[in-house]
Amino acid sequence: MIRVNRLIRTNLLVALCLLVAACGTQRYVPSKDRASPSLDEEITQAMGEGRPLAAIRLLDKHMADAPPKLKFELQIQASEILFDSGYPELAANRLNQLPADQVHSELEDRKKILQAQAWLYQSQPDLALATLPNFSGAMQQSTQVRLLETRARGFTQTNQLSKALLDRQALSSLLSGNPEAQTSNYDKIWALLSKQSDEVLLMQKAQHQNTELIGWIKFALAINAARRERIDLAEEYQNWAAFHPGHPLVSSYGQLLLEKISRT
Repeated sequence: MIRVNRLIRTNLLVALCLLVAACGTQRYVPSKDRASPSLDEEITQAMGEGRPLAAIRLLDKHMADAPPKLKFELQIQASEILFDSGYPELAANRLNQLPADQVHSELEDRKKILQAQAWLYQSQPDLALATLPNFSGAMQQSTQVRLLETRARGFTQTNQLSKALLDRQALSSLLSGNPEAQTSNYDKIWALLSKQSDEVLLMQKAQHQNTELIGWIKFALAINAARRERIDLAEEYQNWAAFHPGHPLVSSYGQLLLEKISRT
């Protein structure tokens, strides 16, 4: 009987541990307690019309009587919209209004990313990088994108070229469904590489294994060579493209970039 009781207690303890572990790894899901089910649609419409402050007013309206967790989430969303729309000071003010106590791990991650964005705005990239959470596959994709974008900016400002390129490359796969954001990310990759000497580019080429990123680096080397040897840029581009048929630069974007390069 004693052995049976011990076995029962052991099984109960194991079950309790499994329950606690499951609760601790629960993935964040946006709150279903929104004051209006059409809020996201209204915000999307306002943003699509280029009216970010109207979107903020909508969020403020729904924040008034929202429970604490939802209010925290809406305040986070408002800060993100303000940063993205070019209102960093207003975003920082919103950020300072957030409660210090933790509501949910993913919301806390989003808060840390916003804090890092505020540090970048104040030209404090080291503090920004120290503030950022670690990247996790469990994060929502929008959080992953914001984290990588912010971290890439921090690495760029601290002259950590290799790390900035890796984050930009990681962003490429996440932005495949957003052509406008993807183009912006490509522009930033080129902005990083176009300033580099052949020596730096060759060092980067030796450090990286990603074929797409290596293609970018070889493209930069080809452009440097064309300018140095006064070779026709279009011809050099065609020679490069023959060896990188699936690269993002072998596209209308690549043609437009080549035209832009030829004018500088």
